[in-house]
Amino acid sequence: MLKVSILVPIYGVEQFIEQCAISLFEQTYANIEYIFVNDCSKDNSIGVLKKVINNYPQRKEQIQIIAHEQNKGLGAARRTALLKAKGDYIIHVDSDDYIASDAVEILVKKVQEAHVDIVDCAFAEVAKGKIVHSKLPFHGTTEAYNALIMSRSGMVTNHIWGRLIKRSLYEENQILNEEGIDLGEDYSVLPKLLCDGKRCYVDNILYFYRTDNGTSYMNSCLSTKNIVSCIKAQQSVYDFLMKKNLSSLTKYSLELGMLNLVMFCRKNQYEYLKSNLYKTIPLDYVDLKVYGKMLKHSSLHYFNLLIKAFLTRKILRKVERHG
Repeated sequence: MLKVSILVPIYGVEQFIEQCAISLFEQTYANIEYIFVNDCSKDNSIGVLKKVINNYPQRKEQIQIIAHEQNKGLGAARRTALLKAKGDYIIHVDSDDYIASDAVEILVKKVQEAHVDIVDCAFAEVAKGKIVHSKLPFHGTTEAYNALIMSRSGMVTNHIWGRLIKRSLYEENQILNEEGIDLGEDYSVLPKLLCDGKRCYVDNILYFYRTDNGTSYMNSCLSTKNIVSCIKAQQSVYDFLMKKNLSSLTKYSLELGMLNLVMFCRKNQYEYLKSNLYKTIPLDYVDLKVYGKMLKHSSLHYFNLLIKAFLTRKILRKVERHG
């Protein structure tokens, strides 16, 4: 029986950790290790977690709670958990979310049937206890999916949570979350995993993503620090992938994504960061060079949006040809 490590960073989730932990401990799959990382949460999140653990004596030996000596952020918390994991596969779960009771069992069954490295599932967005939206996983090839993620077009999600991922995929490719990359930490890792990993999916809704936690890592304000974090994530992916023998689809998507991040900086009036980021982008395609020049020199935001829309349609056509 495959061993699965469930990795959970904890910060400011006193209201939500009980539901999360119950969903994890009541999994129908037996061979699980649970690694919780307390990133110096200021509330009683850990106290609530320990009370829940006492109600599941059969799971106690499978649980680790690791405490950071100082708050390091989401990227560092995920890194700590991953380095401690011993499972054949891992699942990241955010501590204000929860999963279906048969989530691990369904994902493991699929990975055994398909012989892949990554299995996605459908997820639902939850607010005030009600499902407000659900989303199926991308139905297409791994390369096509990764291209859409890297293009930063907003057509697919790039979350790391809720996926069953082969742990050796991290180790063999030296992929780890980086401390200091918190906003965009999903993006800093997932394209690297997809570059070397084989992916499939199930359409079952197995993950429930809470959108009404205003104190979570991801609901922090859009500060200079967070914009810098996004830029670091982009640069990390670019540096990693440029060492590979990339297809034209992957390279085009990667360059388009960097330009779309330049637009993001401009839109949010981070001109200094936009200027510095622009200098680091080598462009190999004529249409992307035009887009880049417009972003550098033009203040006509709506015109830039039209160019972005045109390039988004182009990347969609490229993706369709790749499945």
